[in-house]
Amino acid sequence: MIPLRQFPFEKKIMIVAHRGASGHAPENTIAAFRLAMEQGADMIELDVQRTKDDRLVVFHDTTLRRTTNGKGYLARKIYTELALLDAGLWYSKKFAGEKIPLLDDVLHLLHRHIYVNIEIKPSAARGATVSLLIDSLRRHAMEPYVLVSSFHHGILKKIKNAAPDIATAIIQNPHATFRSPVVSARRAGADAIVCSIHQVSRGRSRDARTHGMPVCVYTVNTPRAVAKALRCNVSAIVTNYPAEMARFVKMPQ
Repeated sequence: MIPLRQFPFEKKIMIVAHRGASGHAPENTIAAFRLAMEQGADMIELDVQRTKDDRLVVFHDTTLRRTTNGKGYLARKIYTELALLDAGLWYSKKFAGEKIPLLDDVLHLLHRHIYVNIEIKPSAARGATVSLLIDSLRRHAMEPYVLVSSFHHGILKKIKNAAPDIATAIIQNPHATFRSPVVSARRAGADAIVCSIHQVSRGRSRDARTHGMPVCVYTVNTPRAVAKALRCNVSAIVTNYPAEMARFVKMPQ
């Protein structure tokens, strides 16, 4: 697998599986990640939170109720408590027994099989998160194959200062329509820009490409959204349905 920086964005739109193939499996679980690979996604997007005992886990929400049989704030739990929870039954009985995975376990599974976009949730953008994340990436030799993104641009700057070889991307605040994303990305030392399908435009995409920054849009789950992404000449789309959206990307427009 070639390093992410060598991906031919000028020839191919990258298909990014949002929290894995989350349209067909419970988000941010091993099952969703395996399915994303089976469906031919180019990259998996996942979310990282930090536990009370400083373990990095793959989970989206700050609280446990929506996607597990637990309750309360994730950051107030130690990992052994989280490991007892079921993270699949809420989605379907078929996925009963899925767990909240450690980032280390996910990187071990995905190593050199697929690119990974690690989104640091704002609630985890504190303290030792930077060193914990960099150490994990280096343990699994994943630095050339990951993109670290966040709404919290400050933590991206810290990561870039500590590890210039790791690619980073700002996620544009949905309400910050007045500011050029290129300006924000430069301030954070970022290599790419992530924004919603509603924010993207031909002009913004052209501006980013002029400055050598790929543009990735989320969440692209319909043919209409794919068509807009293609009109705007984006570099990557984030979708819950990687196999289905890949077919639309390849269809004549």
